[in-house]
Amino acid sequence: MTYKERQKQHQINLLSNPRIFIPGTEGYGVFRERPYPHILKNGKRNLYLSITENEEEVCEYFKKNDIHWWGGKITGNLLSSQIACLNHLFSIRKDKDLVLKIIQGIDPDFVDVFQLKNDKYQSQYISFEVVVKTDNFMNEGKPKRGARCTSIDALIIAQRKNGEKCLIPIEWKYTEQEKSNKFENETRHRRYDELINESQYLRSTDAKSDKTLYKEPYYELMRQTLWAELIVKNEANNEANNWHNVTDFLHLHVVPNDNTAYRGRNGEMEEKWKSCLEDPKKYKLIDPSELFEPIKKEAKCQKLIDYLNERYWK
Repeated sequence: MTYKERQKQHQINLLSNPRIFIPGTEGYGVFRERPYPHILKNGKRNLYLSITENEEEVCEYFKKNDIHWWGGKITGNLLSSQIACLNHLFSIRKDKDLVLKIIQGIDPDFVDVFQLKNDKYQSQYISFEVVVKTDNFMNEGKPKRGARCTSIDALIIAQRKNGEKCLIPIEWKYTEQEKSNKFENETRHRRYDELINESQYLRSTDAKSDKTLYKEPYYELMRQTLWAELIVKNEANNEANNWHNVTDFLHLHVVPNDNTAYRGRNGEMEEKWKSCLEDPKKYKLIDPSELFEPIKKEAKCQKLIDYLNERYWK
């Protein structure tokens, strides 16, 4: 049984657990005109906040910031990575102490985090489905948060001991499996080849002939690396998005250790991607439970930790 199959059954079994889902939460919601046991009939029940007094807050955040839900509406898919990311990070986004402790677990050289001002609603230290406001950024047309452009699952901006400000884009995966190269096409080469060839961070001498960067999961990581690089290098992009004049970035990739269909049984994905980078230290692959290790004993987030442990980490 694959990791995805195990997690699917685990999530279905949790539907009767009142600590995780509101009693009466039902599966067999419809996806592409067919009902499935791991699709909830009510997508809001998929959120951690749906079992607290703040059940509308996530939906309000997406609505006021004009963010596109995967599939066009809040998904009832129990295996959704978008939902997993929100369930882990959304409820702590306003707590500077917790956010700082999490990233200090990645690198103890971080000493501060900044409020992000790119959102129209709710000042916070983590922003979600982030795009650059500049039109045609990375040759992708007009950016739309969460849809048809390079959109970052979550973003943090931190400061190091030496005063340097660092952009931390976060890519979140759950049960995804490595995909084939079927999406490579001339449109994507027209968009990204020149950017790849000019990049100081991607180790590629000829994007047209180097197929690795157009294969998943590397294609997505390639675009996010370019995204971060162009912000760091371009002062106008920095200022337009109120991103505190960052001068460095750390690309954080959150994927469960047990998802070997994505990571590879012996860490092949991480090894291959780092070989594509001029400076592998700018990329960090981590398990979600390990990411939360620095705050697992914090009394103020025990309810969240218990929830995450039971729903995602077992």
